[in-house]
Amino acid sequence: MPADALTVAARAGAHGARAEQLRPDLARAGTASQSCTDGAADAAYATDGDTSTDTRTLSEPGAWWQVDLGEARRVGQVEVWNNTSMTTADFDVKIARTADFADATTLHVTGRSLRPTLLDTDAEARYIRIKLTGTGRLALAHVLVHPART
Repeated sequence: MPADALTVAARAGAHGARAEQLRPDLARAGTASQSCTDGAADAAYATDGDTSTDTRTLSEPGAWWQVDLGEARRVGQVEVWNNTSMTTADFDVKIARTADFADATTLHVTGRSLRPTLLDTDAEARYIRIKLTGTGRLALAHVLVHPART
């Protein structure tokens, strides 16, 4: 396992204690973007390894956040951490090889995302997109993309 896979990756629990990352996170090296940004809540906050920072979009139909992994990788799990006010609810996680998401595998989350919500998959992907199925604000504390186990 690479040395950086064992680095401290996130704040955990109510006390803000650091937690050791047990599995590699492909999103940390990726490039995050979103449909729009609420103030300074930049898309990169969802991949910064700190669950006390949030990325937020404005309230709009189909608001989305995504990460480009840089190359196609075998994805085994997507881990979504809602922001502390539990804003994000009813959304799709789209996993695709192409930027237009024409070949996407879609996983749907009904209700509010937890801290964390774990979505198992086994798909080849370069792009991971979280998209609201209705109108609202997307607010995420952390998104991790774990490779499939070999």
